[in-house]
Parts: sequence; structure tokens; C-alpha cells
Amino acid sequence: GSIGIFAMLFNAEELITDKLGIHIENVSTGELTDLGMPFKKFSDAERDFLQSMVDEGYENFTSKAAAGRNMHIDTLKQYAGGRVWTGKQALEHGLVDELGGLDKAIAIAAEKAELGQDYKINYYPKKPSFLEQFLGKDSPLISSLQGKEYARLQKYIGYAEEIEKMSGKTQARIPFIIIE
Repeated sequence: GSIGIFAMLFNAEELITDKLGIHIENVSTGELTDLGMPFKKFSDAERDFLQSMVDEGYENFTSKAAAGRNMHIDTLKQYAGGRVWTGKQALEHGLVDELGGLDKAIAIAAEKAELGQDYKINYYPKKPSFLEQFLGKDSPLISSLQGKEYARLQKYIGYAEEIEKMSGKTQARIPFIIIE
């Protein structure tokens, strides 16, 4: 990750005028009235104003980051400025508390919220079932199955879903299913 801030505005003057042949006339009441309009070059006043907004945002961001890390602002700024650090480097510089992925972050948040193990994670969009993946969600076979046919097939789907749940774990299986 990195600690930095930037702003970007789009200038489509060439596209609008030269390529599309559209000419825009504008009446302004002040130096910054047209700030962000995509059909003209930036004036020096607009560029200075935008830079001052970025500078203000950067100071705000770095001061909050330093306070949150219990770090002096000058120390934090040695590592800031949009520099990119690996997780290990960020840990060495005191920019993060520990390393881990999304699951670790969720576990830490749940611990801080004093949830214990009493929480559930939902991922969206929902992962399709094995049968939906195998046949396709809108398969005519899935929609045509009813009653006994579906019940018979459901047993095999259950086997497949059990195997899917064990994905990534060592398994030893016989190459057939024993039918009762």
C-alpha cells in the first residue's frame, strides 16, 4: 500500500473541438467558475487551486494516519508521499499492526467488536451450487427436474457438494459411490 493523495481532471478539449467539431462558448463570473469542465485547458489559477486542495487533503490524511499509528508526523512523512511498500516493509516501518488477508482482518474486527465466534460472513455474489456450475444456472434440466427425479439427483448433488466443501484438504476416495 501507500500513503498519498492525488487529483485528476479530464481535459477533452481536443476530442470535443478537433475530433467532434463541437465548439463551446462559455460565460464565467469568476476565475474558478469553470473548474472541472472537460472542454478547456486549466488556467494557472485553477491548477493552483486544485493543488492547494490536494495539499490540504494530504496534510489532513497524513496527520490522521500519524495520530492513528502513534507516530510523529515527520516520521510518517518519511514513508509517505505515495511511496509503495510491501506488507513486510509496512510492518517494519510501523505502518500496519500485523500482516494477513481479508479473513484475518475480519477476525480482528470481530474480536474488537467483542463478537467472539458469533458472526457470519456472506460473500456476494453468491457462489452457484455445484449443479448450477456443472450444468449452468439456467439449464433446462435443472428447471425440469421435479419430485422423485429431483430427489434421486439431489443425493448425487449432495455428494458433489460435500467434495466441494473439502476442496483444498487432503482426501482419499474410492472411485465410485455406494448406493444404498
